[in-house]
Formats: sequence, structure tokens, C-alpha cells
Amino acid sequence: GISTLSAILKKRGHEVKVIHLHKSGLLDSLSTEGYDIICISAISSQQRYVQDFLEQNNKKIPIVIGGLLATFDPETVRDLVTCVIRGEAETLLPYAIENRIQGTLSASGYSDLNLLPPMDTDAFHYDRIIGIKKGWAEMMIGRGCPFNCSYCFNEEYKKLYGTANFIRFKPVDLVLEELCSFKRLCPNLKVFNFVDDNFTYSKSYLEKILPHYKKEINLPFLCDTRPEFIDQDTAIILKENGCRLVRMALESGSN
Repeated sequence: GISTLSAILKKRGHEVKVIHLHKSGLLDSLSTEGYDIICISAISSQQRYVQDFLEQNNKKIPIVIGGLLATFDPETVRDLVTCVIRGEAETLLPYAIENRIQGTLSASGYSDLNLLPPMDTDAFHYDRIIGIKKGWAEMMIGRGCPFNCSYCFNEEYKKLYGTANFIRFKPVDLVLEELCSFKRLCPNLKVFNFVDDNFTYSKSYLEKILPHYKKEINLPFLCDTRPEFIDQDTAIILKENGCRLVRMALESGSN
């Protein structure tokens, strides 16, 4: 996510500031403060708002855009920005910025989560965001999903970049470091809400990370899964280490 991209850029010596696009008078503020480049991550449902912002900018400030909108509908923004990044951007974003790339860059595969730095928890006002969410903090331990639901972007992602290495988990130490950072920064933190597509996909991973979670974090958590990936043993592991709710969806009404 954006916090990881911010950490990568800062590690390479760039100054980074994260701003929400809905901020009133944002474009005038960015122009006045003299930013060298704007980077936008957007999903498809934000297309109309993002296009309005890009048209107002009219290429006065160079813009690099990524995210699901740029990956699946690059033609909707291509003429309004300096660079479009399709796919996961951990490698491509610093390359685009440092080489002033114009046009479209496409990832050749998926990012290796073992090589990522800890999230930049200073990038957002997480304490304020978590306060608004009544003490809930959203977090992910990995990326990818084994299923091909027609309404989900994962199916299209696999069509573009294949299935090899699509399902990945962060190193246990990295996840724990990020969770501890949240705890230090956010005294009002009450619950971790893990929003991975399939939190219980790997029972062996859960067996590694959850005892450490209970020992070092010791906060209630929630997660998502599918019926195929939860059994009594998994349920016991979850409950013993702080899980308070498991969400499961009926993905299709016909089976």
C-alpha cells in the first residue's frame, strides 16, 4: 500500500508527504508548496473524482498514477498524467520518479514481500484515523487469493501477471514490527482488523505468527476467510491467540 511505497521512497532519500485528495483547495496548495511530483493511487470507483483532479492540474505538476484504476483502465487517465504504472509498484515507482519516465510502465510480475521495508507509519495520521474508526486498525499480512470470483480484481490480476507467486505472506518479523509501530503510535488502538482476502489460507503461517502476536501484541483481532480454509484446528488456533470474529461470505447464490 501507500505506506510501503512511502517507506521505499524515503529509504532512497526522497521527501514524501501523504495527502488525501478530497482536501479542499488541494491543487492550489500543492502548486504553492512547490512539490516536484504528485503520485496518486486510485481504485476504479474513484475514477470520476480522480479525472476531475487531473483535468484541473492540466499537467502543470508531473503526476504518476497507479493502483487498480491505472492497472485495469489505463486509457481513462493516460492523457492526463505523466506516467501510468500498471501492477504492483514497489520497484516501478522509484524508477519512474528518479528517471522522470513518461508513458506507461507495466510490472513484470508480483513484488517479493520479503524485500519490503516496514510500512511508513508516520505517513498517515494513523492515530486520528483509528480514532474515527473507534479504535479499529486495518492491516494485511499478505497479498493474493486462490479464487477467481468474477466480481473481484484478483481474477483480472492473474490474467495479466499469472498465478505464480500470486499468494504471498510477509515475513513474520516484518508483520510484528509493523503491528508494534501501530501500538506505539496509537494509544486508542483496540482491535486489529485483518483485511486479507483469505487470512487462513496457510495454516502453517498462522501457526508461526499467531503465538508471537498473542505474546507481543495481545489485542483482539478480526479476519476474513472462506469455508474451504477453516477447520476445527484452525478455529482453535485463531481463538487461542485473540481472534474475536471470522467473516465468511456466500460468494455465489447458486452453489
